[in-house]
Amino acid sequence: MLLREPSVASPRQDSPPAPQPRYAASSVAHARRDDGPERADVIRGMEATRSSPAGRAVTDARRVPMQRRRSLWFTLRLAVGSWRGWASPWLRPSQPVGDRVPPWNPVFAKRRGRIGHRDVDAYQTVIDQFDVESNRRYLRNRAGRGETYCNIFVWDVTRAMRAELPHWVDQDGEPAAVHCGRETTANDVIEWLRVHGERFGWHHADVSGAQRYANRGCPVVAAWHNPGGIGHLAMMLPGSVDERGPLVAQCGEINGVRIRAADAFGAAWRKGDVIYFVHD
Repeated sequence: MLLREPSVASPRQDSPPAPQPRYAASSVAHARRDDGPERADVIRGMEATRSSPAGRAVTDARRVPMQRRRSLWFTLRLAVGSWRGWASPWLRPSQPVGDRVPPWNPVFAKRRGRIGHRDVDAYQTVIDQFDVESNRRYLRNRAGRGETYCNIFVWDVTRAMRAELPHWVDQDGEPAAVHCGRETTANDVIEWLRVHGERFGWHHADVSGAQRYANRGCPVVAAWHNPGGIGHLAMMLPGSVDERGPLVAQCGEINGVRIRAADAFGAAWRKGDVIYFVHD
């Protein structure tokens, strides 16, 4: 007597397929291959949750836009650059201050001046710590465009003297953080001094008056405004004025200290176009 096997009802061919969660097939297959059926069940539940309206809302909320990611990355790079500038005097005490800091980032000098307590020796020490003759921060043509960094040197010295001539300014002339405003050239700094300088303690003086300020230890800037080209800035040093002008420290065609203004400014000095700004 033959026994018949019980028949099993086959599913209807016209019934719609069971809904599958989004990305479930590939994820579950991957989990079965690597982690076994238990892991597959977990991933199937996760994918089903993501496919629901509530799950999609959570997923979208967690998704960081690309623009925000770039902003976070930029902030991190800026913070690292600022930290290097702040820490450079202590991490590399044998090197000039700011030697490895990019020119567009500020440096934090170890030796600094004090407003209301100016001292000629302290002023000279502040200038000397930057070692303008060998500091790679002021190296001419470092970007291959024949550029010089007189404004960066003056920025560093005045910042250390707590009388900053800003390298970054906003539309109102206020000092701004790096890349958060407009980057200034030597000509821009001179215009800033003329328009905004008095608000920040700077004022114009003739060469004799400027030398007296420098001899008291006050920061003094010698400047040449060149609307048709590139201007020039230098720091006046304590000393005396002779027929070749006062002594200055500068970077430009020549990087050095104790250079006479006639050699630093050339034709602009001979024409009487060099002007001076002092800070108390």
